Amino acid sequence: MKDNAIIFLRLFCALLFLGFSTILVAQQMTVQGRITDAASGESIPGVNIVIQGTTVGAVSNLNGEFTIEAGGPDAILVFSFVGFTTQTIPLEGRVYVVVSLLEDIISLDELVVVGYGTQKKSDLTGAVSVVNTEDLAKVHTNDISKILQGQASGVTVHTSGEPGANPRIMIRGIGSFQNNAPLYVIDGVPVSGMSDFAPDDIESIQVLKDASSCAIYGARGANGVIIITTRKGESGALKVTYDGNYGVQNIVKRMELTNRVQFQEMNTVARSNDIGFWAPARANDSTSQYFIDSLDTDWQKEALKSAYITEHNLSLSGGSETASYLVSMNYFDQTGTIDGPGPRYKRYSFRVNSDFTRGKFKFGEAIYYSHSDKINLTTSQWGNTMVDLVLGTPTIGVYDERNEGGYAGASDYIHDQIIPNIIAFNNLFESNSKRNRLLAVVFGEYEIINGLSYRLNLSFD
Repeated sequence: MKDNAIIFLRLFCALLFLGFSTILVAQQMTVQGRITDAASGESIPGVNIVIQGTTVGAVSNLNGEFTIEAGGPDAILVFSFVGFTTQTIPLEGRVYVVVSLLEDIISLDELVVVGYGTQKKSDLTGAVSVVNTEDLAKVHTNDISKILQGQASGVTVHTSGEPGANPRIMIRGIGSFQNNAPLYVIDGVPVSGMSDFAPDDIESIQVLKDASSCAIYGARGANGVIIITTRKGESGALKVTYDGNYGVQNIVKRMELTNRVQFQEMNTVARSNDIGFWAPARANDSTSQYFIDSLDTDWQKEALKSAYITEHNLSLSGGSETASYLVSMNYFDQTGTIDGPGPRYKRYSFRVNSDFTRGKFKFGEAIYYSHSDKINLTTSQWGNTMVDLVLGTPTIGVYDERNEGGYAGASDYIHDQIIPNIIAFNNLFESNSKRNRLLAVVFGEYEIINGLSYRLNLSFD
């Protein structure tokens, strides 16, 4: 009886193991297939095949053939290759799959503005970067140049951070001992400076970086060319668009400095180790009538404040098959993070463009006007606000009603210091800049034959 039980148990285990093996074999499927170009029918080597949701993958050989271990009959294969659209194909129990990949028409036929016209991206031989305008909408600034930072390889932007400050932009580093600024071209017209133009009006940006792509601009394009195309009206009913934002800016990171007691101790030790100074400064000497123990000024806390930035844009557009128009208005306002009326930058701008087609003739205009009001940051003779804040000693106050203007300052007799009060400089001295700019472009175009047109541009800046 016992022997029969052992035999039965062994037989049951064998059947159970055989069942598990059958299940495992059923779950592991070997799938083969071939990948071709849908347009030409030719095989495509080097295509990546991945089981969706896993890291299992394979690559097609020179004949476009592939073999991959699928997880089961319900697995999903993902095919991807440069220049072709990615395809997702469920197996549905099949062990052989034939895939025809379609060309990625969008990326291969994307038009890039170069010089007087446009070219297909696939035909370009020069170094050209196309900036993604969707990424530009995430950055709010007064200057188009600032939003290029990090958007195109080889393009660096340096700015002081002051509202309304003109950035310094370089393409592929320093190329000259003199001016390294690139050439800006807006709607085919070379211009100087970009701070007057609203970023919301941009439709596309291309950066030309080398001699072959900048050739038609001659010496002016030696440092690269930034080509900007503004938005135009589209056929259809009247379309009204509003875009507005408001944000708050703060200086988050601050330097850790000494307080009054620490500063007085360090300054006294420094003076005692310096030949010619045998006694501490009167403000730091506890035995002096000028000893200061009632002040402990944190200059960063006193000078740095919250600032705001806001922008509002309203546009109206529309048109028909033979005409289109766009009218836009923009308001931009940004304050600085330093105590005082400045820095601050405000800009009002207005733009209108339209075009009309009559047979082989096409003509139109683009008019842009902006008014900006900038309150500059005023600094001391050292000319660096943050350095002045770090040098400011905690034994000197910010305000003193006994002084003209109501601000305190360092006394050589008491403090033995020559330290500027940056808050006083920025509040007592004023530096304003007002700027009006008009950019007007009128054009006429005639189609001589199909594919050949003559265009005349007249511009005023």
